[in-house]
Amino acid sequence: MTISKIKHRSLADKYPKSEVIWDILRGKTRYRKPQFCEHNMVAYKDLHNIVDRQLTIINRMAMAINNMERKFTQNAKTVEYITKKASEHVDAADKAVISRDQIINELSIKLKQKGGMN
Repeated sequence: MTISKIKHRSLADKYPKSEVIWDILRGKTRYRKPQFCEHNMVAYKDLHNIVDRQLTIINRMAMAINNMERKFTQNAKTVEYITKKASEHVDAADKAVISRDQIINELSIKLKQKGGMN
């Protein structure tokens, strides 16, 4: 029985422009490829290295997700603040227009009373 090699592209090759993927895969530790014995078994140290690498990647993924959640929360707060301020600005502009229209109406009434507008 022979073990066939799993063929796949690395995540860095699949997503070359993703900073998050690069942050997850970064690292200085170089792991050697596992070597098989004559019975197609992997040594304990090789399994340890594989598991260690996977746990490192999982921890980095969790950290990346946490950072992204924090950024999304901050962005949501910023959007809420901008929306609130824009709404206040629009309300103030509406009040100014209503006030302007009232002043124009009052002035036109006074002008009619004085006989200026016929």
